[in-house]
Amino acid sequence: MIHEIIKLKDVSSLKTEGYIETFIHGNVEGLKPYQHDLPAVIICPGGGYVFVSAREGEPIAIDFYNRNYNAFVLWYSVAPNRYPTQLTELAVAVDYIKKNAKAFNTDGEKLFGLGFSAGAHLIASLSNLWKNLPKDLLGEKYPDAKLTGIAIGYPVISYDSDPESFVGALLEKEEDKLKYPFLSLDTSVNKDNFPTFIWTTREDTDVTPVTSYDYGLKLLENGVKHELHLFPYGDHGGATCDSRTLFKDNKTLDRARIWLDMCNEFFKSL
Repeated sequence: MIHEIIKLKDVSSLKTEGYIETFIHGNVEGLKPYQHDLPAVIICPGGGYVFVSAREGEPIAIDFYNRNYNAFVLWYSVAPNRYPTQLTELAVAVDYIKKNAKAFNTDGEKLFGLGFSAGAHLIASLSNLWKNLPKDLLGEKYPDAKLTGIAIGYPVISYDSDPESFVGALLEKEEDKLKYPFLSLDTSVNKDNFPTFIWTTREDTDVTPVTSYDYGLKLLENGVKHELHLFPYGDHGGATCDSRTLFKDNKTLDRARIWLDMCNEFFKSL
């Protein structure tokens, strides 16, 4: 495995503390030469835009690495850094991976996005807005931020689904939501959205699953290929839904762990 840290400020014009952590297949002495041009996934952990959840980073990257993907975890900036910092970092990271796909043993046309909770909001924001990215931090260079498809787990979709992730974290004050209505993602879905896999749980009391339905309905209305899976049991933040990422033994999430296989099959279908 090629494991390294790539600081975005070293590979772009961004003045940011965000960075990419890589989990890349490479040739290993004693083993047969490894396959090149693998699919890849860029992962945005959750954390309410206040921190970046480690248990939704490396464990997810390793799971997809073991499924023959190259994986990248984006450690994006959090509060007091606010919109559009995180979205710009993600767009620049996608552009960087695509432009260096050969060096990463990656097929640049098979790059997927995967996010959880607030990180799912970030990934879905790129899906909604990739053709109309905010230019505040980009300057004259518009990144190639198009993904082949995305997956979002227990996603924050709108202000109503998780107010604390917005006011004080992504946005500075309540009035800011009037400046950026499109950050309630059910309002800005369009026909150019990436194919989308959504999963959540009925028992999630932190981020209501209702807004996943709202988002899925908008994808349907705009003719965007998608899957939406609501598992009957389990709290917010399931990640791998097993002992690798759960704080305690939580049998209620046993049913939901199949999301990893289902997501893999969805990506393979694109």
